[in-house]
Amino acid sequence: MESNKSINYLRKYLYYFTLALSVLYMLSPYSLLGFYDYKIVQLFLRWLPLVQSFFLLFLSFQMYKGRDAILLLLSMIFIIFVGFNSEQLYFFWQSFILVVCAKGIEFDKIVKVHLLVSILFCGLNVIGYELGMTGQANNYSDGIREGLIGDWVERKDFGYGWSTDFANHVLFILLDLWIVLKGNLRWWVSIIYIAISVFIIVECDSRLAAGSIIMIVLLSIYLQLKKTKPIGTFIKWGAVFSIPIFAIMSIWATYAYEPSDPIWFIINFLVSNRLNHGADALYEFGITWFGQPVEMYGAIDAGGLAEYNYVDSSYVQYFICYGVLFTIIIVYLFFIMTKRAAQRGDNTLLFAFFVAGVSGIIAQFLFEYRYCVLILALMASHVPLKLRAS
Repeated sequence: MESNKSINYLRKYLYYFTLALSVLYMLSPYSLLGFYDYKIVQLFLRWLPLVQSFFLLFLSFQMYKGRDAILLLLSMIFIIFVGFNSEQLYFFWQSFILVVCAKGIEFDKIVKVHLLVSILFCGLNVIGYELGMTGQANNYSDGIREGLIGDWVERKDFGYGWSTDFANHVLFILLDLWIVLKGNLRWWVSIIYIAISVFIIVECDSRLAAGSIIMIVLLSIYLQLKKTKPIGTFIKWGAVFSIPIFAIMSIWATYAYEPSDPIWFIINFLVSNRLNHGADALYEFGITWFGQPVEMYGAIDAGGLAEYNYVDSSYVQYFICYGVLFTIIIVYLFFIMTKRAAQRGDNTLLFAFFVAGVSGIIAQFLFEYRYCVLILALMASHVPLKLRAS
């Protein structure tokens, strides 16, 4: 019995350490600081978590019995296959490990680790940017561009290489904090959230991130009003089915997009040209069942602005890059997690999935644990709540 406790203790803290290092490594493309240029840092952040992942899997496998163990092995084979096909094997393997090895670990504590690492990374980037330590020569984001209503605005990336990457990371940091606070934002915290939203729209011209932060504040107010009552059935099940609905809408709109149609032109403008890039990618690469290598150029990649073809929408990107089957499975898993949250009466987590799902329509971070921690909720433990939604 004592040895089992020791093993569980070791597994838990090995998981936290692996998560922290993996997040820092996966965030490296979003930092212009020279810290990541040192080979020893790259080796440490890339290979140590990989070695730890095998120990974690060995320690966690004993928690899966019978059909669960068989499903675990089949899932591992599928993930390796999709990762190999899409040339994203490292990312898929580490994602798989962090999901399945979260079994028996409290999700709240996972979020706290994720939050601390994210704040550390963001803080170092911002400080480095303000001190002029970032590689401005490769920074396409700093400067002026056409803004929300046609005016020319100055955008800042704060060391992330692109303004929207900084803005979206701040969004997910605030979403982590919201989960940790159980959706209970005091009035002064709400004011801080609103102030950050204003800062992002002014400094980064990132409408999605700014609007999503305001959405968190509004949802927090709603939950406070419903503190002693279950949330409405329509709202609850709307949130539960939100991610499948967003996925279907995003993929369908990308297929149906017609640039010569004035209505589609307006919709494409409202989503910052995402439909156009997605439709071009579908035409160029097509779709597969099990993923394919897709070379997409962001604004700071080798292709530069002239060859920008990045598909930002999470749903469309996964559909093209990782295949039809993976997209169906990942959307289904998010549906399962939101349904479980609703059944437990965990309205904060339920609405956190909704906010992340909205972000996924335009941004690519829904499944990426470096920004969004929610995929790790699948196998993690959740503290039962006394109040259950109707």
